Amino acid sequence: MDKRLGRMILYGLSMLAFCGIFLYGARFDMTPEDATQRGGSNANAAFLAKLEEQAALEAQKPEPEAVRSEGYEDIALKVETPGGDQEILLFRQQGQAYFFLPSFAEAEKLIWKYDEEEYLISLGGEQVHNGDRLMLMPGQTESLTYARKGQEVQDCSLMLMQSDTLPAVFIETDSGSLAYLNEDKTHEEVGSFLCVLADGRVDSAGRLGKVSGRGYSSFNAPKKSYGIRFAVATDVLGMGSARKWVLQANAYDLSRMRNRVIYDLAREMGVPYAVDCAYADVYFNGEYAGNYLLCERVEVGRQRIEIKDGCLLEGVFASRVEEEAEYSTFLGSEAGWYEIKHPKNISEEKLEEMKLLMDEVAQLIEQSDSPEAYERLKNMVDIESFIQMLLLDELSNEADLNRASTFYFTADDGKLYAGPVWDYDRSLGNVKSSDYELLDCFTVGLGEKLFQSPYFRQDVVDSFNAHYRELFGRYESSYIDEQKREIGASIAMDTVRWSDEAVDRYTIFNDTYDTFDDGVAYLKAYFGIRYRLIDDVLNDPGKYHQVEFVNAGVTTEYVSQRLWVRHGEEIPEDIMSYLAGKYENDVWLYEDGREYQPAPVVEDVRLLSGIAETVEE
Repeated sequence: MDKRLGRMILYGLSMLAFCGIFLYGARFDMTPEDATQRGGSNANAAFLAKLEEQAALEAQKPEPEAVRSEGYEDIALKVETPGGDQEILLFRQQGQAYFFLPSFAEAEKLIWKYDEEEYLISLGGEQVHNGDRLMLMPGQTESLTYARKGQEVQDCSLMLMQSDTLPAVFIETDSGSLAYLNEDKTHEEVGSFLCVLADGRVDSAGRLGKVSGRGYSSFNAPKKSYGIRFAVATDVLGMGSARKWVLQANAYDLSRMRNRVIYDLAREMGVPYAVDCAYADVYFNGEYAGNYLLCERVEVGRQRIEIKDGCLLEGVFASRVEEEAEYSTFLGSEAGWYEIKHPKNISEEKLEEMKLLMDEVAQLIEQSDSPEAYERLKNMVDIESFIQMLLLDELSNEADLNRASTFYFTADDGKLYAGPVWDYDRSLGNVKSSDYELLDCFTVGLGEKLFQSPYFRQDVVDSFNAHYRELFGRYESSYIDEQKREIGASIAMDTVRWSDEAVDRYTIFNDTYDTFDDGVAYLKAYFGIRYRLIDDVLNDPGKYHQVEFVNAGVTTEYVSQRLWVRHGEEIPEDIMSYLAGKYENDVWLYEDGREYQPAPVVEDVRLLSGIAETVEE
């Protein structure tokens, strides 16, 4: 059954159902006299005639030609799949053409699929026909010549590339194209979903009630992230049944691993409701879209964040509050700005209750050098989740932490929990300031402020040594290399798909390295530096001191950042200049108003941004 016929049948069934409901209501809701008086019989007949006319016009409409993404041709290989044979489209980039095969594809069973009235194709000088078997193996190349009716002949070299261990996800949108979805993230389509494991077994399948783009700055990348919503809850790759899932493109991360590393680490640490995820090769309408991370969505629901009467909050940039106030609910508090993600229609009373809670938490954190205040705080928040958040903050050094994608929730026990974690593509050195590994790139948040408390600090030391120190070491020594081996073949295909300068955004945040191998090596080295920094700060007091740079003018989104300086060393001048540029200041002042002068750091220091003219006056 082709897609057009299927849509016509669905349209007809929808009209019949609607008519049935309409007539059912007319039959039982009106007496014959009422119907006659209101002209019901004539109205119904006219309405049905109108529906029939619309259905006839719909059936006569020509099937719109699918708009292919740049580089793709309507030349395909048919791949045998238990869930229904799939067609993989040809991708051409300059003088090289590729078929990107899923891991389960059997090379000896690949069949050419194309319209011989539209194309003329030869491989290795031999004409090939629709239905012929492809005489080429993965890794091999052969000369390919093809011409579309009315267009120039294209000469290129054809190469088969194949993934290795990853599952493949096939999504068909009803339009047959990504053009509409990629125009705007508010655009939606319906479609179908099929996930096939590397051994060829079908993992999951279902109808999608919604496919749409997602992300803020990441939506500007040519390789986009998407959200999908099943018509019914579906278990995908053993992660539990749910309707909503996310396909993260990792389009700004050369390693494609930062999100996966932090999500998996958070789960092993026991972060409440940490996101589960799995890599997959994703195909949209036969086009290979690349290597993606298929993730649970951060949301309240069964097998997600299971709370009944609590709230889910996400930290936001202050600039978003005014921009999105019409369609989002925001909470301003002494702890910062948050969007209320759940419940969607929060009452004014509940909103005020949350504000009072966040205000009191912020106040107790400020007072937490007092044992009484710290004990009161422990009765209000889950301390272990705050410890986990602090450790992941310091390890990942994600640039947007505490301003975006930082979640808190109130559970049924009445406490405030930190988590789950989300969106770490700008972590572990993937920022412009990556040369400064000991500079915290993120704004100070609740966990960092609480770390000033000697009581919380001791709890962090005890918990790190008992539960997380060995785990962090294992991630550095073996986990990152294991992930690299798992996705290597998929990344080779993804790299080719998105290698053109016009679409490649993998090094937009940090262009120090330009290959997957080098990017992973840098990620691993950065992870090790931050892990050892945490170990030293917690277990070797006095080895490092904290220098906090405070944006006194608050003219940007950046409120404060911290630098870890070894005892007896001076603050590097280039870091001070870098931060002065961000904070738009030209001098640094001690809290007592004195201007900072270079000197060995022998204790924690707090410096405020200032303007030279103001200081002189």
